[in-house]
Amino acid sequence: EGKIDKHILRRGRNRKTGVSWVGIFLWLGTKLYWEFWWDKMSPSSRPAKKAKADGGGQKPTLKSSANECIYIKCCRSQKDFYSDSEELWYKPKFVNQIVENEEIHGYEDLKVTIYFASNSVMYFLRIVFSKKERGATDIDAALAPHIGMALCKTEEEFLKVCEKPFIPTIRDPICSYSQFRIYKVPLDSARPLTEDGTTIKEYHRRIQFHALVNIDGASYIDEADPKWEIYIIFEAAKGSPNYHFIGYATMYPFLGLKNSSLKEGFLERIRISQVLVLPQYQSKGESSFACSRMLFAGVLTYTLRVPITRSRSRFQAS
Repeated sequence: EGKIDKHILRRGRNRKTGVSWVGIFLWLGTKLYWEFWWDKMSPSSRPAKKAKADGGGQKPTLKSSANECIYIKCCRSQKDFYSDSEELWYKPKFVNQIVENEEIHGYEDLKVTIYFASNSVMYFLRIVFSKKERGATDIDAALAPHIGMALCKTEEEFLKVCEKPFIPTIRDPICSYSQFRIYKVPLDSARPLTEDGTTIKEYHRRIQFHALVNIDGASYIDEADPKWEIYIIFEAAKGSPNYHFIGYATMYPFLGLKNSSLKEGFLERIRISQVLVLPQYQSKGESSFACSRMLFAGVLTYTLRVPITRSRSRFQAS
């Protein structure tokens, strides 16, 4: 019995020793993993390093109001690009669909200027600041879905666009008043709007950005729907073969009952979705009258019963 007891005790010591060796191996393996193999991994495969690249987990402390630091400047020529005239620019009223809570984070003394050529509505972006924090708002990425398709990469490229003649290929406007010309084009039209081959769908993508930042609750229309009609106001430049964008409207024709009874049949009507005159031309007699003529010309094609989507008091007064 004594020998058995000693044998059992010896086995117990071995078992205890075996457990301790397993613990040592686990500890050494973990240490080697963290000290050697983890450090040799590529930065993109390590979550900790990725968080550091995004700002080190620190949120920027500086904050700017997007409504106050964003400026949109209209350039009818190269001269306007360098001009300090306040008549050429405006501040957007609604930017909540561009940056969250209408705030831009991580910049000090921030000024964002969005230049656009008044003829082709091509853009150029300039961002100026005195200090930028890590993790700051990516302004270029925020604006890319709205003006990226028509953004000039250099100042020289934009200045050339400003001086390039811009004449619609549609020779017959539906309405003319003074130097203003109003054109009606179906959104699905394959016919080029201008001599350089720009289609109405491409041009509409450029101009709808101004509706987004000037009309409360505005949204982009469905380009896949072929029934949309675009009405555009151009101003013919005096002494120059150039047309300048003034404003536009989107209208949607649809079939509706003549009255509450099906016996009277259907009548084609039109819904006015968006109406915009650039802020530089608002409250001016000629451009406001041209806008009224545009709406009147569009409505004459259909019935006089015209629903207006989210009408504004200022629009109703005009």
